[in-house]
Amino acid sequence: MLTLLIAVSFQLIEMSLGRFRSIVSSGSDPVLEEKRASRRSQQQQIRAAYSPGPVIKGQ
Repeated sequence: MLTLLIAVSFQLIEMSLGRFRSIVSSGSDPVLEEKRASRRSQQQQIRAAYSPGPVIKGQ
């Protein structure tokens, strides 16, 4: 049981270290970038929904 816990904790540490290494090597966090991108697209959708459409003249 204890060895299993140690193995799991080591795996978690390795995963976080791998992510940290990729941040350092590329200069950006892929997970954060993904969150930013999704937030950006949500903001664009909101803007598109609330911005007035093209005004039709000549009525």
